[in-house]
Amino acid sequence: MGRLWAICTCCYYSFLGRVMFGCTFVGQVILDKITTVKTVVHKTQNIDNTFRNFAMEVIAGERDFITVAREHGFAYKLDFSKVYWNPRLGQLSACILSSSSS
Repeated sequence: MGRLWAICTCCYYSFLGRVMFGCTFVGQVILDKITTVKTVVHKTQNIDNTFRNFAMEVIAGERDFITVAREHGFAYKLDFSKVYWNPRLGQLSACILSSSSS
């Protein structure tokens, strides 16, 4: 059906196969079930730029993309609409931060 990533108050839902039927319903279910999420988005175009951010549409909740991501003891305040964030890169982030703090 799709993939889901939650970054504190923002949630990105990837509709696999470009099936968009019922996306607002899916967004509302996510808001109802994950109480910390305030904004649910999906990307509207392929990622095609250097910075890997993407055009997105709010499918449920508030239009507020400022959030705080927490991992490996660090907190990052970011604007999800302007910054590429992927939780699978957490180990790389920790490596960079630990080398810069020494």
